Amino acid sequence: MTTTNKFIGKMIFLFLGVLTFTACSPEDGKDGEQGPMGNANVIYSNWVSFPQAARDTVIDGTNLKVNHFTAQGLTQDIIDSGSIQVFIQFGTTTLPLPYTSRAGNRTSTVSFTPRPNRMYVTRHTHDNNSPQLGFGSVQFRYILIPGNISATSKLRNIDYSELSYKELCDMFNIPE
Repeated sequence: MTTTNKFIGKMIFLFLGVLTFTACSPEDGKDGEQGPMGNANVIYSNWVSFPQAARDTVIDGTNLKVNHFTAQGLTQDIIDSGSIQVFIQFGTTTLPLPYTSRAGNRTSTVSFTPRPNRMYVTRHTHDNNSPQLGFGSVQFRYILIPGNISATSKLRNIDYSELSYKELCDMFNIPE
């Protein structure tokens, strides 16, 4: 074999090697059909009203109305390392807690405190006068996102508290 033929053979071999390593990448393969977005172990409640009357209490010198409902699936692990979103609904309006508004000519805030299997909801007026405003006929819903969910590639580095109710429902395939 002549030197020229050896050179051409090596070039063809080199060309095929380069072609093999650069022609395809993981992004070039044919993707399968995208399945529906799952809920990735996300737990959500139905819309609930309080089963009992609100109680008056004082915490750190603040007069509060407090009530609670059962929060199935709410564990200490989710409290410690997950994301807990609670929403209030009145009429057709859905808003995240904490929620501050002006009702009865008084500014008040509705907030929540999670405990294993229980969600406490509080309301206080900013002027701290008693009696505090109650809850009326509003409803509440919680969405619990375990701490391991944010480690998945699609959901990494998401601040769930910055998402709207609709965005969370869409993301985790939760019926509104």
